Amino acid sequence: CGAKQSSTTTAFNPIFVKILCNNTPQTALIDTGSAITIIHQQLLNDIPHEKLIPKTINHISANCSTLDIVGEIPLEINVNGITTTIIADVTTNLVTNLILGSDWIQSNNVYILTPEQRIMIRSRGKEVSTPFVKPPLLNYPVTLINHITLPPFSEKIVEAQVQHNNMIDVLFEPNPRLKNKALFTATALLNIENRRIKISII
Repeated sequence: CGAKQSSTTTAFNPIFVKILCNNTPQTALIDTGSAITIIHQQLLNDIPHEKLIPKTINHISANCSTLDIVGEIPLEINVNGITTTIIADVTTNLVTNLILGSDWIQSNNVYILTPEQRIMIRSRGKEVSTPFVKPPLLNYPVTLINHITLPPFSEKIVEAQVQHNNMIDVLFEPNPRLKNKALFTATALLNIENRRIKISII
C-alpha cells in the first residue's frame, strides 16, 4: 500500500493465546495493529452465539487485502477465569479464526508482556495471565497446476494448488526470488476452492 520496506530482516512472530470464546476453547491472535476485533464466519457457525446483526462494510487488512464484513456479534472472551465482552465484526475471509484487536486490548486493560511471552489482564483486583502459544503452521507451498509461458510485458491469471485442504482463505505471499526472474505477483488474500487458488502474474 505504498509503505516503505525496511532493510532489516528481523522476524516478528504473531501473538497467539488460548482463550474461551463463548465458552468454546479457541486460539486467538492478539493484534495491536487491528483497531477492531474480527471473527471468521466459519468459526462463528461452530460456537454458540447470539443473533448476527447484519452490516455490510469492507475493511482493509494490513496486507492491503479487503475483508468482507457481513455483520457484528457480541462475544464473550474468557482468559483464565476473567470474562470480558466485545462486539466483533464478522467476516467471510480472514486468514485466522479470531483476531482480538486494540478495541478489546484497551477496553480490558490487557498487558502484552513480550519478554515474558504472556498477556496479563487486571480486573476488579484480580490478575491473570496466559502464555503465548506457538502459532499454527502458517506457511504452505503453492504449486502451479500447469506450466506457463509468459511473454514479456504481459499478465496472466494462473491456477495453483494448495496442499492443505481445511482452509477457506489464505494469505498468498510470493517467493522473493520471483523478482530475480522479472516476475511480479502481489501479496493477496485469496479464496480456496477445491484446493485451488487463482494468482495474477505479471
